[in-house]
Amino acid sequence: MAPPSVICLEEGSRQLRSPSVASSRTLTLEDDELQGRNDARIIDWINNVGNTAQTQTPMRTAQQNPTTPGQSSIRVGDVIEVKNVMIGDCRVDFIQVKHISRATLSGRKFRGIPLTRTRNMRGRLPKKMNEVCMMLHFQQENGRTPDDFALLVDIKEDHVVRKRNLIITNATFPEHSVLNGPQSRMSIRDGTHAPKRHIEQSGNLCCRWKWMIYLIDNREDQKMKEEVLERISAEEVLDRQYLVGQETLCNRWRGGRTRGGSWTPDQGSCTQTVDLANGSSIQEGNFRGRSQKYTFFDAFSGAGGVSRGAQNAGFKVTHAIDKSPDVWRTYSLNFPEAKLYKWSVDRFIEQTNDASIRVDVLHMSPPCQYFSPAHTKACARDYDNILAQRSCPSLVKKLRPRLITIEQTFGLLFDRHGQHFYSLIGGLTELGYSVRWKIVALCTWGLAQNRRRLILIAAGPGEQLPGFPAATHSGNSKNGLRPYTTIRQVLSRIQEGDNLHNLGTVTRFTPRRRASNFDTLLGTITTRSGSLYYPNGTRNFTLREYACLQGFPKAHRFRGTATGIKSQIGNAFPPICVKYLYKHLENWLLQQDRVQSHQPEAEDVVILDAEVLDTESIDSDSPGAMNFTIDLTDEDISGLQTSNITSSSFMDLT
Repeated sequence: MAPPSVICLEEGSRQLRSPSVASSRTLTLEDDELQGRNDARIIDWINNVGNTAQTQTPMRTAQQNPTTPGQSSIRVGDVIEVKNVMIGDCRVDFIQVKHISRATLSGRKFRGIPLTRTRNMRGRLPKKMNEVCMMLHFQQENGRTPDDFALLVDIKEDHVVRKRNLIITNATFPEHSVLNGPQSRMSIRDGTHAPKRHIEQSGNLCCRWKWMIYLIDNREDQKMKEEVLERISAEEVLDRQYLVGQETLCNRWRGGRTRGGSWTPDQGSCTQTVDLANGSSIQEGNFRGRSQKYTFFDAFSGAGGVSRGAQNAGFKVTHAIDKSPDVWRTYSLNFPEAKLYKWSVDRFIEQTNDASIRVDVLHMSPPCQYFSPAHTKACARDYDNILAQRSCPSLVKKLRPRLITIEQTFGLLFDRHGQHFYSLIGGLTELGYSVRWKIVALCTWGLAQNRRRLILIAAGPGEQLPGFPAATHSGNSKNGLRPYTTIRQVLSRIQEGDNLHNLGTVTRFTPRRRASNFDTLLGTITTRSGSLYYPNGTRNFTLREYACLQGFPKAHRFRGTATGIKSQIGNAFPPICVKYLYKHLENWLLQQDRVQSHQPEAEDVVILDAEVLDTESIDSDSPGAMNFTIDLTDEDISGLQTSNITSSSFMDLT
């Protein structure tokens, strides 16, 4: 591998460059998502990076004598406290020394991995005394994958304060905390209560977290690509007295896990979790049970876009929650076997206080209108949106899933919403979840829109954090990727007589509106989407066309008024993208569980038509196309748009 890269910190510089003497500088990381909005600077935005990166070198603790040394006593591997050093807007409090220069007239220079106290993380990590976090930057240049080595910082000798003891552990707080150390216990026993300042200056430091930032260097500019807060892994703990087994961490948090998935049809419900620390052997290459599945809970479910994608990816949808009556009929129609809680999250937690509910994967899409870039005026629902966002950590604590996904507007990363975003991240890390986030252009996952969403993936204690799946589509079809899915490709799958495809009632334009290109991406579908219309300029899209362009399979049914259904469609996380993400997560869980997909008997094998499109697939346990229930209320149009299709209702794709 290449030698470690170096962040040289000098006041006023903006580029990562070749090694030079450094003491302090602010590293400015900008973005290209502003679109002319001066008030909309994004804190961190990201694209695809793949799996979790490794730290530059194996970590090890410093020498065990915390006395303030002469500079000559500092050695490679030591941890030193530093002053007046910043990376971006975050303070560097310590570095783990990886290289020491020769002495010169200006003194020596120390190069190493930067660390910051967790109290400097703006709420993204719990603020605990003498708890620190590694600050790891990884750089990608000219489209190459990031180096395995983290960028290092150079510190001048006159910025060194003292040498410190550092404990690197994967244990959860407060194990090995300075508050549990002999100095703190002795002061409490003697009634002296050592002052906080003294403990901060001389007590042990404890590192449980890595803050990883992936950078893209395009020569002209440098941007943030992905951000991760990940717990120290067992492999990075070299001193075994500070090591806790992954199985033990999982058992403490959720009582174990079921390899291959918690649901099997033979039992008709979730299986019992397995105590992973009971000494039983885990063999490689085991097959999961017939039709065994990972369980899924859909929070803020809406019309079931995420449930549809997860189900089509192979998950068993067991629970959902949404307090909006407008979506209950649609969700129940499509997922009759799932338990739908028609409550707010707070009420759900209150009403199920005595029930133990465990799922393998939880998804949360709390209402995000308040955080949207398009939200410019205060409205009555703003406070509800904020409360829904704040309820997410409580739901995680209740369900204790192995993995979590969250989908939100990328506006949550704007400076003005920073406190809400940091609170969301901090709520997850407080519970011990590693989390990564980035903005995904969903067209790279097969959607025929230029829709961009903030996606988060989190992994609970004892679980490895998966990366994001790679892009499948691109605008230039390079690197073996498929071209973007176009409007024409999606609309060509819709046929006369399809549910909600009533060309006889759709609004038509006289005169025609300006025509657009069928062979390109659509703009972003929202709950209104008034500016989007059929590309030839003659009419609006039908509700089925909206649904398909939003990634719903034609078998997914909707109930409600035309306005209500359009809102259900616009609010959904596109199922086609969810399916791709969740198939990636299923494969990750199977890999971590060391089991393989069920191997069917020869007579069980059925060869499917390879030409069947993924967007039209639907699981065997879903209602499917045979469910033609129609609710003919005065305002419900969902059953009426399948009739009266005449010969003049053909689709003009010219």
